[in-house]
Amino acid sequence: MMKDQYNKLFWGIILATFHINLGMVRILPEFIGWWMVSSACCELYDISKNTKFMKARKVTGAMAIWSLAASLLSLASFDSGMASDLLQFSPVLFTMMEMLFAANILEASAETFHSNGRTELYPFYVRRAGASSILLAAVGALLCIALVLSDTFFITAAAILGIGIRIWLSLMMKSMSQDWEQIGYVFEPGEESK
Repeated sequence: MMKDQYNKLFWGIILATFHINLGMVRILPEFIGWWMVSSACCELYDISKNTKFMKARKVTGAMAIWSLAASLLSLASFDSGMASDLLQFSPVLFTMMEMLFAANILEASAETFHSNGRTELYPFYVRRAGASSILLAAVGALLCIALVLSDTFFITAAAILGIGIRIWLSLMMKSMSQDWEQIGYVFEPGEESK
């Protein structure tokens, strides 16, 4: 059911945002949350056949792999070289991937609600897709400024804004789960959402 997959998206984003660390070892690393989100996107595509869910799945799969690689690279110590440069610019690239994920998942959700008779939700979630893209672009810009100026203020501002956006996205996933529970509609096999 759609409701269950949106709950999975909610918990995946929460796990990707908040980590439990035991010293240097992460008990629940970020990549687990993104794998969970990727899996939910795949299942949403299987249910609705909306291709934007598959695009969101590919992006979050890349995010999971990227966060796993960054976690492994951060365990090693690098003074210079390509790996340290990659780690330095990693947050900016990751934010751009997150922007693609948010836009695709919200647009796909809006289209799926629209095709199931909840036309009032279509403009609501399309506007949220645009707002999330603007806010994540602001996070990316703050991170770029922080890299150029080596300023902790911009890093802190980007981190706070980024966490706020993830919480906002996760709450939207929870809201969509509740909307699907009210609809109570399950796609029949072979049925498509345009």
